[in-house]
Amino acid sequence: MQETPQQYTERMLNHSRGKEPLRLQQATPRKLTALVKGLSKKQLTRRPAPGKWSIAEILAHLADAELVVGFRLRLMLASNGTPIQAFDQDAWAETFSYNRRDPRVSIETFNTLNHFNPNNPNSGLTLQFATGANTNAAFGTIQGAQVQARRVALSARFKF
Repeated sequence: MQETPQQYTERMLNHSRGKEPLRLQQATPRKLTALVKGLSKKQLTRRPAPGKWSIAEILAHLADAELVVGFRLRLMLASNGTPIQAFDQDAWAETFSYNRRDPRVSIETFNTLNHFNPNNPNSGLTLQFATGANTNAAFGTIQGAQVQARRVALSARFKF
């Protein structure tokens, strides 16, 4: 049975419970780089099981997800009540050839986007989350802090 958006959110948030969100977020670029250091192309592209993504595919997803998070946060900050578009990660993986992306380029892309996204304390931007509700087709009513929490939770779960 496929998990619901609410179950997914809960599973992601469990990875960061009891941890300092900003530290997790700041550590993610270094952690990703360290986790793949010394791994061969074969190790990076091997799928652990049918239907599961390789490390390279996960890194490509993280780069795209960082792009999406930054865009969503910008929408929320600029206009309260903005509809937030959901995306199908499996469709993106196929459409954008995650299996053929260079993992090191994915990490560089993630790091660059992470640095300039409004939820990064090192971005130089002052982040004030919109207090009103925004709507996501998959997740329902959502606020900027919830997007931030999901993004930080993703940072906490990496253990290749």
